[in-house]
Amino acid sequence: MKKTFVIIGLYSFISFLAISCKEADESPTTSPSVIPQVSVIYQAIEAFPKLSFNSPVDFTHANDGTNRLFVVEQRGVIQTFENNINTETKSVFLDIVSRVSSGGEMGLLGLAFHPNFKNNGFFFVNYT
Repeated sequence: MKKTFVIIGLYSFISFLAISCKEADESPTTSPSVIPQVSVIYQAIEAFPKLSFNSPVDFTHANDGTNRLFVVEQRGVIQTFENNINTETKSVFLDIVSRVSSGGEMGLLGLAFHPNFKNNGFFFVNYT
């Protein structure tokens, strides 16, 4: 029985080597394509320069037609504001600081809006 396992193992190893060597010897049948070099310069700009947030972890919208954006702050606050580069004011959409343990990888970590949020007002949060 032991001899059978050794023979099967040896046969498997030799088959593996034969296949590996065959694949290594095969050369590509087509020449590689030439990829043109394109130089692109990106520049980061502040989307909302008149606003600031404390430890933001999520940025989303409700898809409810109100043109509002939402920023989730790890400490347990969700801020909302108009989607306009000149926006200067934000308001608290949800404050659950008293329920959240924040710091490191803990805190208010996510926000999702129900697909029918415009009509039912349902949203979901992920926090520790």
